[in-house]
Amino acid sequence: MRYRIDIKPPQELAQELEDYLESIGPDVIRPLMLSPHCTIMGLHAHHEDEAGIIAAVRDIAANMAPFMLTTGGFDLFSDNGGRKNIFVLKLSGPGFQNLHKEVIEALREFIDWGDYREGDRQDAIWRKYGSSFYGEKFNPHVSMAKVKAERVRVGEELAGREWPVASIGVARREDDGWKTIIEFSLAANR
Repeated sequence: MRYRIDIKPPQELAQELEDYLESIGPDVIRPLMLSPHCTIMGLHAHHEDEAGIIAAVRDIAANMAPFMLTTGGFDLFSDNGGRKNIFVLKLSGPGFQNLHKEVIEALREFIDWGDYREGDRQDAIWRKYGSSFYGEKFNPHVSMAKVKAERVRVGEELAGREWPVASIGVARREDDGWKTIIEFSLAANR
């Protein structure tokens, strides 16, 4: 089973992202069918470990103060085939790196290491974190859509927006997409 630990941008920013995607409409190949979010960690785990995953995230939220994130510019990331066609909004904030590290440490015991492609297992970062894009290679962003990369300009239209991260969520992949199971407020928001 696949799980995702994430944060969500405030509704106003999420709407701006949706509006921006509409403005480049003809160059969008496929929206990613996800509500705007930033993945802290994704993992394959056994369904019977779900309660443990939820408890670990709850404990992290109970001990972490809210922090600020800042939007960067738009960028293009590579898809699974190596093509740079995933349109993203980059994020930065020192508290986010700390949250990322804490979540990985707390959830590593739940990773179903056998439920990954053989090629992934050759990567040293993957063997340490369960993903080739975590730890020192973690690059926080909001994934927006697959696009015609040669026609999309990556600019700074939404750069410099600050927003407080006040909660973290746990989502599970189901047949009809990702479903948020639960969200936890960070410590000072209780």
